Formats: sequence, C-alpha cells, structure tokens
Amino acid sequence: MRKRILAWVLSLPHSPARLVTAIGALGLVGILLLITTLEITSQAFFCQSCHYMRGYYDQWKVSSHKKVQCLECHVKPGVTNYLSRKFSAMHELSSMITGKYPSRPHAEVEDASCLRKGCHESRLLKGQVIYRENIVFDHTPHLTLERRGKKLKCATCHAQMVMGTHIAVSEEVCFLCHFKDIVNGVTPMTSKFCQKCHKTLPQSVDIAGTDQKYSHGDYQKPGIHCQDCHINVVGGTGQVPPVMCQACHNKPKDLNAISDPVKMHEKHVTEHKVECYMCHEQIKHSLNAGAHADKRISCSQCHAQGHSAQRDLYTGKGARGIVGAPSSMANAQVACIACHRGDSTDAQQVGYPKPGLRRATVASCVLCHGDDGAGFLQDWKSQVAAALPRAEAVLSQAEKSPILKKDTVAARILSDARYNIGFVKAAHGVHNVDFAVSILEQSSQVLQDQMKKGK
Repeated sequence: MRKRILAWVLSLPHSPARLVTAIGALGLVGILLLITTLEITSQAFFCQSCHYMRGYYDQWKVSSHKKVQCLECHVKPGVTNYLSRKFSAMHELSSMITGKYPSRPHAEVEDASCLRKGCHESRLLKGQVIYRENIVFDHTPHLTLERRGKKLKCATCHAQMVMGTHIAVSEEVCFLCHFKDIVNGVTPMTSKFCQKCHKTLPQSVDIAGTDQKYSHGDYQKPGIHCQDCHINVVGGTGQVPPVMCQACHNKPKDLNAISDPVKMHEKHVTEHKVECYMCHEQIKHSLNAGAHADKRISCSQCHAQGHSAQRDLYTGKGARGIVGAPSSMANAQVACIACHRGDSTDAQQVGYPKPGLRRATVASCVLCHGDDGAGFLQDWKSQVAAALPRAEAVLSQAEKSPILKKDTVAARILSDARYNIGFVKAAHGVHNVDFAVSILEQSSQVLQDQMKKGK
C-alpha cells in the first residue's frame, strides 16, 4: 500500500499543485487510517487481545449485552468522552507492551451509559417489576433517593462478574444493604419488613427433605408472622475488618479514614465503583442462611444455654441408639414463638415452672390450623402420657435385674434407655410426639429383650 501511494505521488506533474495534492492525499489517508483504527479498537473482539480481559470477554459473549459493544457501556455518551477514553487507552497499551499492567483490570460504568437513548433510558419510569420468585423491585427510589444515606449507581447493584455473568444483579449487595441493621440488632425483622420485597408468596411449596407441601395461603392470617416459620434466613455480619483496607491502600491517611463511613462510601460507592464484598464480610439470605438476630425465636430465651433437650427432640436429635425423625413443623421451620404465644400471667399458667415464660396454648394451634387444630395439643399430651409410664415401668423392672448390671453390653443398653426416657421427659414429648413415642417404645423393647436373655 505504501509503495503504491509513493509511486502515485512521484507520478504527479512537477508543480506546486503536486505538493498540495500529495499533502492532501496523505492527510486523507491518515484520516482514513485513524478512523479505521478507532473503529477496530472500539470493537469487543479487540478488547480480548489483552489476555486478562479474556474472562470478561467470554462472559460478555453469552450475556444479555452480547450485542452491545464494550465502549457503549464503559464510555459515557459524547464525542469528548469517547476521544478522552481513546487517549487514556494509549497509556494502557504502553503498560501492556512494557509488561507493567495491573494483575486485575478495573473499569467503571456510569449511569449515563446505562440510561442513554436506545438502552435503559425508560427504566426509571417503569415502576415496580418482578425480579424473581415473586420478589418485587423498583429502580426509581434506589437511583433517585439515597438508600441508607448513600447515593447509589446502576453499577452498585449490577456487578461486572456475577457467577459467570457479565453485568448482572449482585444479590450480595442487596443482602448487605437490607440486612445490615437486622443482623446487628438495630432493626427488628418483622413481616412488614419482609413484605417490602416479598409482596406475593408462592401458594404451594415443597418442604425440603419430606414429601409434604406447604400452602402460604392457609397461614396468611392476622397474628401469623413470617418469623413464625422462617427463623434462620439471615447469616453473616457484614462487618468491615480493618485488614481489608490494606488490600488496596497503604497510606496512613487512607487507612485512618475507615472511621468515617460517610466519606468511605462517597468514595467507594457514589464516586467510584468498588464491589461491596471487597470491604464487607458477606451477609447471606436464604431459608437456612444462619442464626437469626431476632431473639424471640431463640430456645435460649426460655431454656439454659447449651444443648436444649426441647430443641433436639423437635429437630429429631438427641436420643441414643435411635434414628432421629424431625417434627413436621421442624421441617417447615416453624419457630418456638409460633406455638409459645401464651402469657404466663394468665390464670391457666398458674404453677408453670418459671414466671415470664410463654407457654404453648391451644389458641396457637387454632390460629394457624383453624378448628382442626383445637385437639392437637391434648392429643399429643395424651400419647406421651400413655407411653411414658409404660416405659418407666419397664425401666424400673430392668434396674432390678442383676444381669443388666453385670453384663457390660447390657449395662450400656440400660444406661442408654435410662438416658432416652429421661430425655423425653426433659424435652416434653409434645415437641415431637411421633419421635418421643418412638424413643419410649424402642427403649422399652430393648430392655425387655435384654431381660428375656437373662432368664
């Protein structure tokens, strides 16, 4: 190409016009080359020529933005912004050539890019939308108002890499923002709080580990709260360990700024895009995310710290040598407070072990299960009341058997049966009547079998 252009220039007549024409031709060629270069370097395929961009490029190719070129997002609208980005790219090119590029690229996407014409310019006008699984979300208050005293950007929630997806919602950010005060005990988790996002609920839900189904519609009544069943839905603290700052900063003034959270978030969230997880410990939100901060649903409110017999029986644990079976309500994650609603100052509470404790009442059963639940509690008590004396009678007889005291194996069986029967009494069998009766009957049977062997 260069030889052809040179030959053409030399073939021109020797005159002043020749020089002007040559300069004009070369200028035109230069402009064409510049435009071509700008166009080629603006294409997504060119970005992945740098090897550390390969991951981002691969994820972009399979994302919902695969037809959008990189610079349409990573450069704000306008010719000035476009040319400025091209000049800064020259520095990045020199870094690549000299091998002094950072190990991890960092880029920011401004709101103006997302809201440009032809993209998401009407997003703020759409109001509430279903995010997933009936979770409602509204962009308008999140982008036009401060959230927790912080000005958010599109890229605050839409991260560049989320489980192999380029530009997608990072739920870790949602959980950190929504549950930070919950896990620290500043704000109680109430049904009203949950329904800010969960405005509609799935009607039929499979209970994990069972063949049972649960219908939210049957329990959406006054007095029944989300926390009556969903007790371990939040885990983690969201704290910022000071050592995290040292991953990016080494100047004393920057490290001391951790004491000013307002300034920290202005720099890292509002002005620049820094992933929340780079500073904050993770907060999880799922059906079994971790220990809940709301002490109303804690066994330790009524029972001593440590291993609670009531909790163990309820969840199908605690018996020696007998396979556990969780209560159906434990499988559905029904919390203690769902049943223990009774006020111990009521007349029916006279003689209850400790003042101030909340007792399970028939009213709690009826509240959730209607008239069918009126007989639940008494039926459970009757089953345990019938099985417990029989087991204790067998245990008393076995305690007098010489063979069960002398034989090592038999002595261990006696010890386990004694423990299991005591466990059911301590745990109050109504917390899991099927498992409790099974423990009593199996303990009685093994003792009777051992006594028969000794005869």
